[in-house]
Amino acid sequence: MGMKFLKERDVLGVLQKDCFAGKKADPLRLMSGLLLYETLSYSQGKAFEPNIREIIPNILTCISDPREPVRSCANAANKQVV
Repeated sequence: MGMKFLKERDVLGVLQKDCFAGKKADPLRLMSGLLLYETLSYSQGKAFEPNIREIIPNILTCISDPREPVRSCANAANKQVV
């Protein structure tokens, strides 16, 4: 799955809307979104770098989440993405 496929289907936009929209997002949705960020960054490598500016706010917000599992996923995503 290449970056062209991800852009054509607006995967990051759908992810933003479904996982990170709203103040009280479901922890499982947050963790799923963060895991996908981490996986896409790992699998796409340098091709994923232009998307970092778009996803960093979500990762930083989750790093300060009161729930430990969400913070842990955010830290793992942050290490892979940055």
